[in-house]
Amino acid sequence: MSDIAHPIGPAPVGGVHRPGRFSMPESAVGWWACGLTVLIFPVARVLVTHAIPWALLDTALAPVLLVSLMDAAAVTGLIAVRSKHERSLLVILALVVALPLAVLGSMVMVLQVVFPH
Repeated sequence: MSDIAHPIGPAPVGGVHRPGRFSMPESAVGWWACGLTVLIFPVARVLVTHAIPWALLDTALAPVLLVSLMDAAAVTGLIAVRSKHERSLLVILALVVALPLAVLGSMVMVLQVVFPH
């Protein structure tokens, strides 16, 4: 190897390239985590504004659907970070957005079942 520095960082050792934090997700689980997190917001908008006039969405199905989507996004993000060792900024951002929403949504759902109004 030459003494010239690699333009992105240190030269890869042994032919192994370790992407930085600003790279795209490398695993399918990482992409799923990003996609499910992005999907939370249009689904929430449709459910809150009744953009689709389905009578079924006026029942308890709407909040259960939304909280299930939040939980799926958070669990997928945790699996991507812990098991697949994703360190992409997109996956970390998806986890930072989805995890608090999932915790809050799940707490609200449990409290609604325990203490109905």
